[in-house]
Amino acid sequence: MKWTDGEPPKEMRDGRMLLLIVCYEDDGDQGCDEGATDDVVRYWRTMGFNNCENLDGEPGEWQMVGWNWCNDVYCEGPKRVRIVKWMEFPDAPEGFGRDDG
Repeated sequence: MKWTDGEPPKEMRDGRMLLLIVCYEDDGDQGCDEGATDDVVRYWRTMGFNNCENLDGEPGEWQMVGWNWCNDVYCEGPKRVRIVKWMEFPDAPEGFGRDDG
């Protein structure tokens, strides 16, 4: 499987979980720009979904996994991110699937 550039197309916004590379957009003027000069890590991998079918086909918000560094727990990720790349989850290896006894 390969990463696909940009935000997933509308047909992928059906509630399926995707792997995402995102960029946090709420850090001043530099945001996700390639020319940013500070030492802030801008891109990270996560997983998330968008279920626009519950919104009459309108693009909804992406919901994704975040990390709360103060409490060391998973949480919902920030809303102000830009999806840079995405891919579907690979199939589970044989013997590890939901229906594998």
